Amino acid sequence: MDKAFEDEQLWRNYIGGYYALVTEIDHCVGKIRNAHSEADLEEETIVIYTSDHGDFVGNHGMVEKAAAGHNVYEDILNIPLIIKIPGKTISGRRTAELVTLADVLPTLIKLLGLEVPELAYPIQGASMVDMILNNGSMDRSYIVSESWSQATVITENFKLGIMLDPTEVHRDWDYREFGDMFFDRRKDPLEITNRFGDIDYQDEINTLRGYYEEYITNTPATGKDELVSQKRK
Repeated sequence: MDKAFEDEQLWRNYIGGYYALVTEIDHCVGKIRNAHSEADLEEETIVIYTSDHGDFVGNHGMVEKAAAGHNVYEDILNIPLIIKIPGKTISGRRTAELVTLADVLPTLIKLLGLEVPELAYPIQGASMVDMILNNGSMDRSYIVSESWSQATVITENFKLGIMLDPTEVHRDWDYREFGDMFFDRRKDPLEITNRFGDIDYQDEINTLRGYYEEYITNTPATGKDELVSQKRK
């Protein structure tokens, strides 16, 4: 990052390279869709386009996903999710509902009418079918995104980033000294000003912290616990 501040052209080259990669992906997705159409598969295929995280592209002084220590900013959490169901979805329809990638599996299960075998752990997420096909609502107060170093609670208007205690998996990922973060998504959509210490927002902060406690109580951390257990052996 320091090199980018010293050399503006280096910074511009990075951003240009990112746009080039996006263009390449767009081109390749287009080729896949064209082949899909030529094979006459459009009417029997559900198409889902998404990704696992975004890219800072220089915003907040960071590049790539900057995984260590940062899991709060919209740049990496707000990812594409495009769904096409033959003969059912409306082209160009958009929604600002709170959804997560965990919702994709229960959505496909319901769309395809699949029977779910008995599992040791419940499937996380919720079906998006009513929202997609009937213009319904997910009826959610919040969603949560977690990394090894920071958990983020997101509501329609606010966002709370909570720095987590380090685990055996990443002992060096201890960013608690930076403190927790709170953003007013309505007044500060670019998430520039941390309002965590603002007395006017303490009620909202407490509400979102309560949501996180509810989340960790009701959501098994199976995968994370298994990795920690393996590290201890």
